[in-house]
Amino acid sequence: MAYKIHKLLILTAAALTMSVPALGRKEQTDSLVRLMKAESLQQMEEGGRNIRKAISSTFLHNGTYLISDTAIWNVDGRFIHAWGNVKVIQDETILTSEQLDYIIDEDLAQFRGSLVQLQNKKRNTLRTRHLDYNTRDSVATFLNGAAMRDEKGQIIESQSGTYSSVSKSFTFSDDVNMFSDSVFVKTSYLLYSSNDETATFPNYIDFWKGGNMLSAAGGRYDRGNGVFFFERDVHALSEKQEAWCDSLYYYQGKNDILMLGNAQLQDSTRKTAAVADYIFYEDTISQVTLRKRAAVAMRTEQDSKEDTVYIGADRMVYRSIKRCDISEATVKACETRLKDIQTDAVTEYRQKAAKEAREAAEKANAPQGGRAPRGKKGGVEAPSEGGEVAKGDPKGGEKAPEAGDGKIPKAAGSKSSKSSPGKKG
Repeated sequence: MAYKIHKLLILTAAALTMSVPALGRKEQTDSLVRLMKAESLQQMEEGGRNIRKAISSTFLHNGTYLISDTAIWNVDGRFIHAWGNVKVIQDETILTSEQLDYIIDEDLAQFRGSLVQLQNKKRNTLRTRHLDYNTRDSVATFLNGAAMRDEKGQIIESQSGTYSSVSKSFTFSDDVNMFSDSVFVKTSYLLYSSNDETATFPNYIDFWKGGNMLSAAGGRYDRGNGVFFFERDVHALSEKQEAWCDSLYYYQGKNDILMLGNAQLQDSTRKTAAVADYIFYEDTISQVTLRKRAAVAMRTEQDSKEDTVYIGADRMVYRSIKRCDISEATVKACETRLKDIQTDAVTEYRQKAAKEAREAAEKANAPQGGRAPRGKKGGVEAPSEGGEVAKGDPKGGEKAPEAGDGKIPKAAGSKSSKSSPGKKG
């Protein structure tokens, strides 16, 4: 750009220092722009406008310092264009870039370049290529992608967002991703408070940690205490477990999980399903506590047959203990309880009924009142003459006479008698 030099002022002693006191931002919020210092200053005129070129200059406006290697100050147009090691300082917020356009009447600093950086007192560092900073409202607005990293290594990135120097808070919008201590969160909007180190997710979020995944309609993250909170339609999924609840707390340091409100849990490895309004998993002792309308359904297998056992209680605790730490008496008692729980009540009832029926039948067939049992057909065999038993009578009487023998059988127990006279031989 060609400039017609109207007047040249070169101060070679040291640096040009204006006798204007450094005012705080609250005290200096007017339309005046002050040149605090410059190594050299050239006053020029272009198109009838008063132009000043400052080398290694520092300007002050709204309590904000604008520092650069070179600056062109359009006094009439109320515009400053700066380039080379550009820096804007307001309170505890520092912005740096390679070039800056400052629109005085709009209190707007427009940063453009390959790298624009914003850093606050907490050393939260935001980097982007497109950022506008309002020196009166102390609000930065970034577009076309940005990433923020805190001093502990947490990273949040998005397509657009804002930063308030007053509240020390960031907002991230559009395709938001957060990486924090092996945790990855994806959402559409995130509010991060630098002072409290808390992230709030008002919209639907997806959460990953290793092979575990969780989704919810909202939540927040307390980085200082390492606690995630998820709410509304919470759904968690791992390789072997799946869970649903109204709200969930994840304690990052201890790896504990607390599910509240209509909590449901399915464990495929243990073939178990559980429901309760309170389910608390403690990772350090491998213990699960269920409270408030707690119920558990367990699928068991016995003799190649599957069955389901249902348990309900006000409070239930499930935990894993090393076998060597359990006494033999406790083991035997547990085995007895397990056997009782796994018993099929219907089958047991049928077996008992069948046994009782057999016993009743055997009792009915047993001898009663001294009667001889029914052994052979024909009852008791009657003795014949001489004390011998007559054989062959199928009905218990004497032996039937053979056809044509002409003999009359004697009555049992009767004496022998001679033939009556007159009977033919």
